[in-house]
Amino acid sequence: MSFWDSVTKLIEKQLVDRAFNLSGQHKDLYCEKCRRITDHVSVSHAASLARTNRHQFVGIRMFSHVVGKLSDLNPVENMLIGRPYRCGKCGGEIVD
Repeated sequence: MSFWDSVTKLIEKQLVDRAFNLSGQHKDLYCEKCRRITDHVSVSHAASLARTNRHQFVGIRMFSHVVGKLSDLNPVENMLIGRPYRCGKCGGEIVD
């Protein structure tokens, strides 16, 4: 395998990893609440919105669930905005 083949495969893996929101992937990120680098787990956009809107009315929760599911299927949002990650220590969420 040549150098350029290795670089191409690495770039493809990073793009596919970034484009598709596969829940359960671990990543070490800086947590604002913990004030240190901790293990974060990727969560779906639907789960992130459900947690954010858990105290809202049923109609808003249903709407955010639909929007979250569509966001999980849309690779453009993951590429432009990022993927939600939940801290393994405090449970805070960040987008990376």
